[in-house]
Amino acid sequence: MLDYYAAYSYYAMPLIAATIACIIFAAFLCAYGVVKVGKGFLLWLIITTLLGLLCLPVMGFMALVSPSLELQGLYLTLQRFIALFVTVPLLGISFSMYRRGCNLKQYGMFGLVFLIHIMCVLSLWNNNSGVLADYLPVLDFGVFSIFLILARHSIFVELSPVSLDNFMQELDDMILIFEKSGKLIDANLQAKKTWPFLQDGLTMDEFLDNLQTLTVSKKGSQNSPRVGKFLLLWYL
Repeated sequence: MLDYYAAYSYYAMPLIAATIACIIFAAFLCAYGVVKVGKGFLLWLIITTLLGLLCLPVMGFMALVSPSLELQGLYLTLQRFIALFVTVPLLGISFSMYRRGCNLKQYGMFGLVFLIHIMCVLSLWNNNSGVLADYLPVLDFGVFSIFLILARHSIFVELSPVSLDNFMQELDDMILIFEKSGKLIDANLQAKKTWPFLQDGLTMDEFLDNLQTLTVSKKGSQNSPRVGKFLLLWYL
């Protein structure tokens, strides 16, 4: 017989809160990756792993609040198979890190991630019970998430401090990038701060007209800010 009030106990409430926190954090990491990183195989591999690890505490939560023993058994079975399945993309991430030449520090962090995941898999398949068994899925997801945050610069070239995008943003000069049709497609922060009229799709002629108007309106003003050098780039 199920205890329907077990989900409201002092033991279960922190577990539920931790599961909700995992869901929110997973949404943030997935959105950040899709926006900041190129849509390559490694990104989808990491997202698959992240969502798979997220399913582990979620399935545990569903088993906790399930209205019947049959459903509870189904959720726990799904949890075990998902944990086993996630091992495959984790190995894929390890292989990608090897190809990208990550250092020993990143491998050490990933080794900790993989060790905790194996502990979680063994615990679920052995039907262990207790605080450690219940919180291992949360720990598994949390350690992998921390690994992604700490090793993101080494795993993804786009997030490296020496990447072209980061280099552009750190320059004091204004940089504008136009495509071959003459439309603006990107500008660094310094350019956007100096020229608020910049927007995607702005043509070269419109940019020069706005720049001339802005220069004329501020001509003779002693308090007008100095405009430094700027660089115009075209895609050929």
